[in-house]
Amino acid sequence: MNFQLFDNTTISVVPAYNPSTTYSQGDVVSYHTLHWKYISSTPTSWNAPAENEYWAIKSTITSYVPPYNSATTYTYGDTVDYNNNYFMHIGSVDTAGVAPVEGEHWTVVKTAPMWDFSTILTPTRYAQLIVDNMNRARPNQTWTVGYCIPAEPKESTFSNVKCLDAASSIAELFETEFWVDGYSVNFGKLSNVTSITMRVGKGGGFTKVIRNEVTESRKVTRLIALGGEANLLGTYRNGSKRLMLPNRYYLDADNIDLSSPLEDTQTWDDVYPCMQHATEDYDPTKTYYAGNQVLYSGYSWDCIATATGVTPTQGAYWKYSEGTVTTAVSQYKLIDKNLTFDPLDMQYRMTDGTIPKVKFFTGNLAGYEFPITGYNNTTKQITIEQISDGTNSLLPTASYGFKLGDRFGFVDLYMPASYVAKAEQRLLAKAQEYLEKYSKDQISYSGDVDEIWATNGNIELHIGDVIHFVDADFNISLDYRIIKVTRSLTRQYKYSIELSTLPYIPSKITSITNKVTQNETYIEYNGLNTKMSKSKTFLGAREAIDMAFDPSGSYFTDKIKPLIVETSALLVGTEQQQYQVTDLSFKTYASNPNLIEWLAGTLTDSSVEESERTWNIVSGNFTATDDNQTYYCYIRCVRTSGSTSAIVLFDTVQHLTEEGNDYYYFLLGSLSSVKNGMRQLYTSKGFTFINGDTIVTGTIQSESGETYLDLKNGITHIGSTEK
Repeated sequence: MNFQLFDNTTISVVPAYNPSTTYSQGDVVSYHTLHWKYISSTPTSWNAPAENEYWAIKSTITSYVPPYNSATTYTYGDTVDYNNNYFMHIGSVDTAGVAPVEGEHWTVVKTAPMWDFSTILTPTRYAQLIVDNMNRARPNQTWTVGYCIPAEPKESTFSNVKCLDAASSIAELFETEFWVDGYSVNFGKLSNVTSITMRVGKGGGFTKVIRNEVTESRKVTRLIALGGEANLLGTYRNGSKRLMLPNRYYLDADNIDLSSPLEDTQTWDDVYPCMQHATEDYDPTKTYYAGNQVLYSGYSWDCIATATGVTPTQGAYWKYSEGTVTTAVSQYKLIDKNLTFDPLDMQYRMTDGTIPKVKFFTGNLAGYEFPITGYNNTTKQITIEQISDGTNSLLPTASYGFKLGDRFGFVDLYMPASYVAKAEQRLLAKAQEYLEKYSKDQISYSGDVDEIWATNGNIELHIGDVIHFVDADFNISLDYRIIKVTRSLTRQYKYSIELSTLPYIPSKITSITNKVTQNETYIEYNGLNTKMSKSKTFLGAREAIDMAFDPSGSYFTDKIKPLIVETSALLVGTEQQQYQVTDLSFKTYASNPNLIEWLAGTLTDSSVEESERTWNIVSGNFTATDDNQTYYCYIRCVRTSGSTSAIVLFDTVQHLTEEGNDYYYFLLGSLSSVKNGMRQLYTSKGFTFINGDTIVTGTIQSESGETYLDLKNGITHIGSTEK
């Protein structure tokens, strides 16, 4: 989305003079770099613009678009006038003599492109603006508008901005987020409510969590809420220039400490006395009551009687919302038959003599303000004055103006008291919503998902998912949204997530690390690098040596205890221990060291059969019954030809690798007795070869296990740092 955003839809195109067209008084055309206005009361055609009784020069075209010239070489971004249309060159290759047609080299634009412009749009219309620009810049892609929140149109100004930056500013304007899904542009909070509950500890879904205080979101328990300045009398609320809360100056949260309130001030400029329009689409399955508003067929409707499944149309149940063009009488006259007051009544006129104006929110004239020159109380007809649109063109024109259903409001007048009261209620609703979000401590959480928990439950978590999280230490039991996911490329259910309750994702989160609950889970991340396999005390190592035996049954014969061994080379390991294990991981809990759980993996071996063979190890668990008992850990594989079945087996019996006719017993290691509240797993697969100054092995580590070199996977781990 790194392309310039420009507007080619909001500014009227003054049509080129056409000799076959019949022109009437007031029509405007472009001809020979000038704008001409037809001034005769007698319609005519075949009368080229010239200063005479028919035509008068209206203005010079300052943003002149040159006609297409077949001899000119055009490059990307060039705009030309061709057959009464504007075309922009979009091809990556410069062309000459290629006539403008919609396609590979040219695209039709509705006016000369403007990179500096203001517009008033809804989130959906802003998304369409970005989509139009993306499809312009990437004609081989098909961009579309996705989900967009319902909201009143708001004004935004753009000046040489990229589409990505524009999307970010639009999201901020509507206090929401944006996201791109494939080629779909969306404005709204990415949220998918799930039934998942997570907590720390066994079966809770998290192996550990870190609490993060969001410093950009200060807790607020007393809010001074202010609205906009528009349409308020000078005597409003003792001379307040801004809309205020009804019958109060501030709003307190339910959890306020009156002796030490946490105050903040928020201003909503878009909340002011005005006529209201719908923001939500009509739903035929919903019951509507008098006063409800909906959007249907591009129009804003007010419900006037309880209705279910009654399509909005003028009648007993629905009417156009006030502030809607119900009849386009002429170029300058419109009727809103539901208007309830006279905008030119002197009691609503501003004391400085400013003329009240109509401001359009939708349609061709969206964003423009037109002085009101007349009002008929009987027909409710409004007459507006023509204005310059900023490009030396006049609006409205006979061919480019308002139409049925266009929504508008009034500015530069004092709205009646009933509209002020309704605006205060809207401000109160905004303030209540704000306090509901920010009166609580803003804490996010980040943590590692329990891989076994996710695997057993087939649980997939994504950005935007809403889960229920329980933090017993802080007495928190709330719904949190996932705002970040970090996943393993090779293990489907191995990932960490970040949770937040913020109304929309902040640009920056500063973490303050707090304690992790003591029900700690020790989980393998790679090559059996777990606390249960790393912290190898001398007593545990002594225990492992006492348990050692030759799984081949005939290679090693006895144990020796010499004081010093002096030899040319040393090889530790047996041929049948040189198998490869992938993905298999073990886990135990500090709260219950006798419970061992593991995830599925694979074992590949080439020592017991003529060709290499792979088995699939299923996930499972084992519970020891005696703290003082040690166990051998085997991977037991079915010998039957073609079978890939294998399990993890903890046993007190020594099994030879090729014992019996049904299984292979691959010795993985030994499980110690409980020492210092935990069991240790000592792996014995693989080998170590020492020859002169060379050591070939898999892992070298410290006694504590906190520092180690994982030579197989190229990982250096020093303390809490991994590289």
